[in-house]
Amino acid sequence: MKNNMRQLREKTNLTQEQVAKLTDTTVTYISLLENGKRNASDEMKKKLAKLYNCEVPDIFLALQLTKSKIKKGEWERCHGWKVVNSQRKSM
Repeated sequence: MKNNMRQLREKTNLTQEQVAKLTDTTVTYISLLENGKRNASDEMKKKLAKLYNCEVPDIFLALQLTKSKIKKGEWERCHGWKVVNSQRKSM
């Protein structure tokens, strides 16, 4: 099963505040990562992998999954469509 950034954090039972403190960054930055608004540096990917007890490629894939889900939602909002039962419906 693929996980996005938030799911990885929640599996470790950590809050954004705890992750920020443990990675020496801010809650805002962690939130931006989880919402697909920022890219993590290679160093941050290493820190998150260690914290979430996974490999760096898992972090990379989670970031990509987070962004792809957000982009899909943005596309639907911009084009006035909503996907229902695998069919597009106008909003």
